Amino acid sequence: MKYTEWLYAIALVLVAGVVTSKSLAHEQHQHGPHVHGIGLLQVAVDGDLLSITLEVPAINIVGFEHPPGDPEEKNRVQTAAKLLGEGVRLFTPSPSAGCKVEETHVDSKLLEKKHAHDDHDGEDHHSEFHATYSFRCKDPKKLTTIDVHLFRFFPATEKLEARFVTSNGQGAAYLLPDASRLAF
Repeated sequence: MKYTEWLYAIALVLVAGVVTSKSLAHEQHQHGPHVHGIGLLQVAVDGDLLSITLEVPAINIVGFEHPPGDPEEKNRVQTAAKLLGEGVRLFTPSPSAGCKVEETHVDSKLLEKKHAHDDHDGEDHHSEFHATYSFRCKDPKKLTTIDVHLFRFFPATEKLEARFVTSNGQGAAYLLPDASRLAF
């Protein structure tokens, strides 16, 4: 994917944040930007490009937020990052749209070889996983839903705040383990 396409897609997703419903904004204000059990899913459709961005607290994914200390924790982080990088296992766009994964990227402080120690007087240390996915769709007009399978693989994720921008409009919704289809 071209860098300018990616920037445009991210800009579209950020615009979607402006239209978040009052209830979403109220909950985010109450809990702050990092809430255990809750993640953020942003979707943008521009032409035949489907861009998905996922941000989830590390505790939802691996069960902890501190730098991995032993081989078991390191393995858990690596395994989770690998699974998060498999966009086809986590997201199923409308099958009739013919979307195929082109690129994925997963990042987290927990994946870094060296970890900086906290220097901020007992403040909580929060780690997250950030993942981006790019799909190219053969028939983007038929792209009307995305089934999200994240809950199946990472059950500590209780809710996803989803925001989307498409040529048909923009919106926001909450996804839950038993209601994990994003329709737009």
